[in-house]
Amino acid sequence: MIKPLSRGSIAINSTSIVDNPLIDCGALTDPTDIELVLSLFLKNRQIMAQPSMQALGPTEISPGLESQIQSTDQHI
Repeated sequence: MIKPLSRGSIAINSTSIVDNPLIDCGALTDPTDIELVLSLFLKNRQIMAQPSMQALGPTEISPGLESQIQSTDQHI
């Protein structure tokens, strides 16, 4: 995800210059970003399942192949 649609915010919490600002990165707050991350994840599984990649011995650690993650709209 090079240019996500989700947006965060930075707010000043105090009048003191030594206090840190309040930072909310807002990661994955836009539903389109969530669907894009899921599609990228599923595409990566598809690529790693190819015979030429299997020869290298990739192993999915998390969430694991027993996880049946599927997109609700479409698959790449």
